[in-house]
Amino acid sequence: MSAVYHDYVNIAPTTPLGVSGAATGDLVVIPVPYKCQVRRFAILWLTTGAAQAIVEFDHQPTAGAAAGRVNLVAITKPAAETQGKYLYKDPATSVVLNEGDAVVVEVTDLETASLFHPILLVERNPEQPANQADMQLST
Repeated sequence: MSAVYHDYVNIAPTTPLGVSGAATGDLVVIPVPYKCQVRRFAILWLTTGAAQAIVEFDHQPTAGAAAGRVNLVAITKPAAETQGKYLYKDPATSVVLNEGDAVVVEVTDLETASLFHPILLVERNPEQPANQADMQLST
């Protein structure tokens, strides 16, 4: 059975190349450019290795501020070879992001010298800029 096609967009992280998992902690920030609903969190694993790793996606309601930051999902790379694999989780509940929000990609368990691409697939939820508190027209 085929899946229903939706026009989802990958919001690009601030780092254009694969993210190095050589250390734990916050590795990349994905700025939210428009109101949207998250449809899928994923990582594309780029390196060889058979150790487990855990990558988390955290929601920052105010980009650059730690206040209110919550974990949205954790993706576990199994202790097996996964080079070239697309590891994903779909949100269990509705996750809506707004302009001015950010998604922080964090490694909490490490596979030494790993490299991966974080992927955040969203569905646009159009809204007038005047209705968004975090949008301001520049002078």
